[in-house]
Amino acid sequence: MLAFFSKLKAAYCHACGLFALSDGRLERAEQLLRECVRTSERFPNPLLAKTYLLLSAAVEKRGRRAEAIELFWTGMTEFPHSGRYSPDDVNYVGTYFSHLLQLTESQTRFERFNITAVTKSLRRDFPMRLSKSRFLQIG
Repeated sequence: MLAFFSKLKAAYCHACGLFALSDGRLERAEQLLRECVRTSERFPNPLLAKTYLLLSAAVEKRGRRAEAIELFWTGMTEFPHSGRYSPDDVNYVGTYFSHLLQLTESQTRFERFNITAVTKSLRRDFPMRLSKSRFLQIG
């Protein structure tokens, strides 16, 4: 029962943090996403990888680039452990956040993926367009 409430709290904090991030309330987004991470320490949470990546975006927008990069790599490490995502999914999300955080050195690491094999929910949550010239546009 405690695990259920822990996951419910983590999902609530994740969702509210995402809304705050979208609304530009960066301090509140960071607080909520960090609470999701703390809540997920006791019980496994399938949202943990995405939470780390969203937290990295919030921290980067607040001007703490080194911490954002560390959170990005933590999130990318968590993605394959969730067991829900294919290598194409992981590379897609890695490309998205590498571009968002302007991590040019890691963009080439994640650039190989089949866009049609990427889970539709990931393409919806993290939209980007790829042109024939390999130019990536987020949004």
